[in-house]
Parts: sequence; C-alpha cells; structure tokens
Amino acid sequence: MGQTLRRLEFDYLIAGAGASGLLLALELKRQGLLKEKSLCLIERDRFKRNDRTWCFWSKSKLSNALEQTAGFKWSHCFSEGQLQNLAPYQYYHIRSEDFYTYAWRELQELPTVTNIIGSIVHVEQNDTHVEVVLPDSVIHSKWLFNSVPALNKSGMPHIRLWQSFYGWRVKFTKRLQEPLPLILMDFDLEQQHSTQFMYLLPFGNQEALFELTRFGAEPLQAHEAENQLRNYLSRYKTDYTIEELEVNQIPMSQAFDAQRKQHRASQRIVPIGSAAGALKPSSGYGFLKMQAHAKAIVEALHAHRPVPTIYRKKRFRLYDALLLQILEKKPQQGRLVFKQLFKRIPTPMILKFLDEETHIFEEMRIFSRLPIMLFLRQLILYSLKK
Repeated sequence: MGQTLRRLEFDYLIAGAGASGLLLALELKRQGLLKEKSLCLIERDRFKRNDRTWCFWSKSKLSNALEQTAGFKWSHCFSEGQLQNLAPYQYYHIRSEDFYTYAWRELQELPTVTNIIGSIVHVEQNDTHVEVVLPDSVIHSKWLFNSVPALNKSGMPHIRLWQSFYGWRVKFTKRLQEPLPLILMDFDLEQQHSTQFMYLLPFGNQEALFELTRFGAEPLQAHEAENQLRNYLSRYKTDYTIEELEVNQIPMSQAFDAQRKQHRASQRIVPIGSAAGALKPSSGYGFLKMQAHAKAIVEALHAHRPVPTIYRKKRFRLYDALLLQILEKKPQQGRLVFKQLFKRIPTPMILKFLDEETHIFEEMRIFSRLPIMLFLRQLILYSLKK
C-alpha cells in the first residue's frame, strides 16, 4: 500500500528559512498578521549554523531584529591609502547564527507558526491557493513566498559570473599595536586571471575576519584561497589561530531582476531574496533590500494590494550590465576599475551609488573618474547585443 500523505493548510508558506524567509516571517509578526493567520516555514536543514556573514550600511535607525543581532559596526574605513569617514552611514556586521537564533526565538512565541523540515518535490498554483508537495505531506496555502531559485518553473539560469569568497576569522596570539581598519577592497594581491580582493572586518586589536573574494567565472578553490590568506596574514608578523571558516558563492547575474514593479494580482507564488533579485549583481549586497521587500510585501497583504517586486531603475540595471561585461570579458581590468573608483570617489558616495539613491549628475561625476573608454566600448557592445 502507498504512503498516506498528511494534508495541511496555512495562510502563508515560506520556502527557505534563510535571511529573506526569516525577515519576512518577522515582518508578518511585527505588522500583526500572525495573530490569527497561520504561517509555515519549510527548510531542508534543522541545524542552522554560522554559515555566513551579512554586512550592510545604513544611515537610518535599524529595525529591532537588526539592532539586536548586529554584533559590530564601524564609522570609518581604510580605502586606497586613506582613512575615510563613512558619515552619514555606518557599516554593520551580523553573524548568521545570531540572526537565526533571534528570529526563531521571536517566532516560536507564536502558536500560529509551524516549522517543517523537508524538501519540496512539486509546486502548483491554482486560482485560490498553492499546493506544495513534500515526500510525506501535501500543503495548501493562500500564498507561497519562495527564496529557492531552483523552485522557479524556468529553473536555475546559466550563471556566467560568481562572487565567491573564502574567509578566516582569526585570533592573533598577541594584541596588535595598532587597531585594524575596516577594508572593503584591498587589491594588493595576485589576481589569478580574475578580479580578486581582500575584505577585512576588524573585531578589536586581536581578532578579525580576513576574506578573499573573487569576481569571476570560476569560483575560488580552497587551496587557492588558503595560500593567499596565509601570504596576506604574514604581513602582521604575529601567530594566529583560525576560529571560524566562511565559504560561499553567490551569482552575479541579472537573470533574477524583476521586469515589473508589481506581481500580477493572480500570482500566488512570490519570489523573495536572491530568487527575487535582492542581491545587487555587481556587488552581492542585498540584506537591507530583503528587509525592505519584506516590509513592502506585508504592507501590500494588509491593504489587499498587488504584491511588489524588487524593481530597479533601468539606468542602474544598465550600469550593472556594463560592469558585469567587463568582469566577464576583461577580468584583468576589474582591479583598475575598482581601484580608481575608491581612489577618486569618497566612499560614502560609492555607498549611495550602490544603494541606487544617486541622481544622474552624481553618476556622471562617478563615471567621469573611471576608465571612460572602457565603459564606452562595453556600452557599444551591449547596444549591439540588444
């Protein structure tokens, strides 16, 4: 006899309990939608560990979830030989384990929240609900918020470029004489036919995260990264122990960019997180964008309005497309582009540009200080492809 499947019903279903899924769940709680309505979070792995670091900058007061879990923040960074004030921004760091712990503590207080461990086998949308099939269950929900790109009907797109990183959180055996600075991009290392830099987050005078990051077609391999990390750390002439390892890769692709500002009224499967284009293709930052999208989704549900996408202005999508072309076709030029950017433009203006909050005249100023002919050639090639 075949196995009898459990049949469950919920108002909201979230596939994937990572950053975007938990931010949405917390926002549903904050705005009061979980007082009477039910939520189910489906995840493949019950044991969430400190699998990544989330960093972001903000000039606004943080939400309670982020304020509670942001372990460190910085008001200055070292860039191209200069210590720069980041005002009006501050740069924040969150360990994923701290955020997971906080989020589940908040959600487990609610009797309307259920957590299911399992892999989704099939998804189908009907006029009034979404049906999700697991190996032992069939779930009906009014909404499915999906953070798993592979669940999309079109499947995973072909990714030509990756941002991959391999980091060591190290503890020096002796306190360093000078405090380490926050460094977003240090290109003083081998490029290995790609665009590579060291990212440094200091946690006082004795501990720091050193993370080798690559923008390229081939993700970093452990032996490559470890050699570069050892060489870089040898500059400090101090022994150290490796406290944590951080390894990940994220797509640098515009395939997830939303083409509309809102989802169709009939659409009940809504992408969130990287599946919704939250990660900026040219940088990989997206944590605050996920939070803003979560807030906008819940406000739309409250008001019975169409659910918003993460829509980006066309000119910022064009800027990303040109940089991605350079990184793919001329990876040896990536180092030049970023070094000139950080040398000639104040870091707060770069952060504003990455937030896509600059106006056109500020953007003209930024591009005038970059290798303009390189970008013009890429613009011509981009136009011919279109």
